[in-house]
Amino acid sequence: MDILVSKATCLKDYAWHLQHGKVSSNFERLLWYLAYDTQGLSTANVQEKRHSACSRVKEWQTELRSKGGFRVEKSVLDAAKADFASERVSDAETLSTIRDIYREKGYVLDPHSAIGVTAAMRSAVAAPGVYNVALATAHPAKFSNAVEMALKDEKAFDFKDILPEQFVGMEALPKRIRYVKKSEGLDGLRNLIIDDVAKELS
Repeated sequence: MDILVSKATCLKDYAWHLQHGKVSSNFERLLWYLAYDTQGLSTANVQEKRHSACSRVKEWQTELRSKGGFRVEKSVLDAAKADFASERVSDAETLSTIRDIYREKGYVLDPHSAIGVTAAMRSAVAAPGVYNVALATAHPAKFSNAVEMALKDEKAFDFKDILPEQFVGMEALPKRIRYVKKSEGLDGLRNLIIDDVAKELS
């Protein structure tokens, strides 16, 4: 039985989650260790196992880029499950957790942290007696749209109350926008930066 790993399920650029849609280096590293542990079982030679793992990860990454996904054998999935559990949290559930934690604790979670808290709460139900720690990963000010969407009906909430001092008044400052024509590509962007730096230094 093969398990499909796809951009849609693990790498999609959701509104608040992954910012760039790139293959995470941590994900690549995990794949390598899984391949090392499961693919080179026919040899005890460490160099051969390393080479086999590298080749397998390269195949998976090539498929991911060209086909939008790749399949891993059940043995690979089972090896991952020995150390990891995973949860999927929807945008609606993320907003709900931000709202619930605010109502219960008066604490404002950012969306990334809300996903971790939701997963930790599910894990606590699934495995009673096991301690779960959810670490905050960002400041809610970075995700003002999501936080304000989640807490729009909370009368006591004012976004200005959670702004770091350095952010206060920032929205009133003038905005500077520079455009680069798509047809100019990276060279256009590079030239714009070089010109701006030259002006700053002159």
